[in-house]
Amino acid sequence: MMQTTETKALPQKSQSPAQARVVRLESIPAYAALTTFYGTPGTGLMTVTLPYPLRLSWDTITRITKTQCHKMVAKSLLSVLEAVHAEYGRSVFELGLDLYGGGYANRAQRGGAKLSVHAWGAAFDFDPDHNELRMDRDEARFAEPQYDAWWALWEEAGWISLGRTRNYDWMHVQACR
Repeated sequence: MMQTTETKALPQKSQSPAQARVVRLESIPAYAALTTFYGTPGTGLMTVTLPYPLRLSWDTITRITKTQCHKMVAKSLLSVLEAVHAEYGRSVFELGLDLYGGGYANRAQRGGAKLSVHAWGAAFDFDPDHNELRMDRDEARFAEPQYDAWWALWEEAGWISLGRTRNYDWMHVQACR
């Protein structure tokens, strides 16, 4: 079972509300070990109440106040979103950090046959319209400097950004190497 510990969020240029505590994932599995680590896809899920409402990216009138995730990532997920809200305040909405593209979905990877990390409830997508799967850092909104604190908070908690590590799928964060 995955252990979590609390650590302080990375400091920003000036002392900011992002000093809120994030819960760090002590370990995350490689893709090949997802089932051993998290269990069968679709199991171990729990419903969590989000610290601020998210808008469905494809229907922005619809507000989401809860989501499902794997129980092993729940505390970390919520702590990152709390720290994001503390860091950005109302700018969360202006920057599209509240545009929810999805979390748990027992499905294959886009364009592939292997299961997505979403199938284990250990991946989340934000603002997919401005951070499309194949966009690189020159096109994706989340590659812009105003999102550096967003990424610092996820990374401080141990989450992986495919955008920052592989330069595609900038909407996506996951608890998988």
